[in-house]
Amino acid sequence: MLHPLVQHLLTLAPDRAAVLVYVEEGEELAEESALQQAGEQMVRIFATDLPSSYRERGHALEALFRTVLDHAQSLALEAHFMPAGVARVKNTSTHPAVMAYIAAQHVVGARRAAMDLYNSR
Repeated sequence: MLHPLVQHLLTLAPDRAAVLVYVEEGEELAEESALQQAGEQMVRIFATDLPSSYRERGHALEALFRTVLDHAQSLALEAHFMPAGVARVKNTSTHPAVMAYIAAQHVVGARRAAMDLYNSR
């Protein structure tokens, strides 16, 4: 079961089908599993020297996860309220909808890594 804020993010952020409209021919958008794995890796890189107590470790992981979640929610809101005229940009990866989708997938992976780190030790 997903955290309610993650569920909300996934309903707010554009899905893959909506984002593919903005991907130019010849460009690729990484698969969801690869994007989620990148989110996992980010958490594992920044979650060093975690406390041994479950309570303290949970607080540290929550703070790290919240940073990733807050960033993704900000991008999702930007994409959700994007003016209708923003159809194409020079660099596909900077399109608000693409950025929001990628960030949302990073959150899914980040959550998975945070839960794994919390339970391991």
